[in-house]
Amino acid sequence: MYHFGSDPTLLNQYGWFADNSGKQTQLPRSLRPNLRGLFDTHGNVYEWCHDWYSSRREVVAENP
Repeated sequence: MYHFGSDPTLLNQYGWFADNSGKQTQLPRSLRPNLRGLFDTHGNVYEWCHDWYSSRREVVAENP
């Protein structure tokens, strides 16, 4: 489920989310990296990649 396994209780050590971040952005590399040495592959990066941008104002958007 996650890069570190399937135990969701370990997510606090690898990714930022609402329950452990104080609903604030966090400094990169503050938590543990994955096995390949990549930081923030859960949490902050997901939020940036999950959002989208459109310059067209006529597009009706949900949660732009």
